[in-house]
Amino acid sequence: MKFLQILFAFFVMLTTANANIVISEIMYDPSQGSDTDLEWVEIYNDGPAAVDLKDWKLDGSNFNDIAINPKEYVVIARELVDGSDDDLESFEAYYGNNDGIWDEKDGNYKAVDGSMSLVDEDYILLSSDTYADSINYSSSWGGKGNGKTIYKINLGGSNTKENWAESTFDGGTPGKNKNNNGLLVKLEVISSNTEISFVTLPDDSSDAGYQILPIANENRLIQVNVEVNTQSNIAVYAELNSNKIQLNQAGSNGTTKIFDGSLQMPFYSNAGNQTINVSVTDQNKKTTYKMVDFEYLPLIASTFDIDEINFGTLQSGNSAEKSVSMKNAGNVLIDASVSGTDLVNGQDMIGVQNMQVKTATSYMQLSKTPAIIDLNLGPGINSSKHIYFKVNIPQDVSPNIYSGVISLTAIMG
Repeated sequence: MKFLQILFAFFVMLTTANANIVISEIMYDPSQGSDTDLEWVEIYNDGPAAVDLKDWKLDGSNFNDIAINPKEYVVIARELVDGSDDDLESFEAYYGNNDGIWDEKDGNYKAVDGSMSLVDEDYILLSSDTYADSINYSSSWGGKGNGKTIYKINLGGSNTKENWAESTFDGGTPGKNKNNNGLLVKLEVISSNTEISFVTLPDDSSDAGYQILPIANENRLIQVNVEVNTQSNIAVYAELNSNKIQLNQAGSNGTTKIFDGSLQMPFYSNAGNQTINVSVTDQNKKTTYKMVDFEYLPLIASTFDIDEINFGTLQSGNSAEKSVSMKNAGNVLIDASVSGTDLVNGQDMIGVQNMQVKTATSYMQLSKTPAIIDLNLGPGINSSKHIYFKVNIPQDVSPNIYSGVISLTAIMG
């Protein structure tokens, strides 16, 4: 009896356990200006500790020394500020305030000068002496000639086409999480000795209003900034869904005081309209209120408990079954889209039709064409379901080590 070993690599969107620095967004074909002025690459620290990027390289070229903190983005720009060329274009001119200096007035993220020349079909390497992250993208991934970027969907996942997408925003979203979406703020002005001048929230888009999207599998921090016209000693609070915090005073000019703080919104909270209640109580126990309405937009996301299925050693004519636990990391009901490739090694092949998938009682045959699996998997911190995969080994298969890919993607249910 012949024996057959199958190594089945299962590439999906998931968060890896190991810390690293990853390439997270690429602007390779800007329409807002020339390539020499507006190309850029964004990187992200997916690890638990700060990393000194001194002596790191992008495509073999050094970029300005900088440290990147945990869960922080850094943009490496081809021309950060306008140089000696004939035009006035630069990354800072388009994405910042066009004062010729990149500082905190331009954005709440770091950006440095680098050296690159990106094309429609390209290989990008980010490396140090001990670490490397690379991506081999093409224009079929998006971002060709329309001024949009391509970005990594799951920052802990693989650099395959299935885990990258075209940004929905013109110019991309440098220095921000890609799962950001809409916040709409409304202010009610009242007559009072203590007056709330304005309330601001994070703005993750160039569109009108404030826009924020949940972060998959994490609490979303919503930074609240409040300006109050008063000469009294006051206490300022912000409340969201029974979560009430006291804001800290961040500044004062005598008649105006600035307060800030962060509210938390779980990723699984229902999409739709939400309200932040801001209250200011003065030394006379008089309270002034503002209600800030915003929209918490849908998030379609999932994670998996493994990133590889190894069916081990099997005999010709036999079969084996393995399962994957899929977790709803978003805030809407999801199903799944599933497809597969042939299992190959050189000229030897086991066709994709020999693999099956099921979520309940009956298997269906896998295909190279995506099919929909009805999961009806609702949001929640412990929301998950098992998906079962089966491989059937034909009698006439040659002994070899075979590998292939299954694409499993969450879609709105």
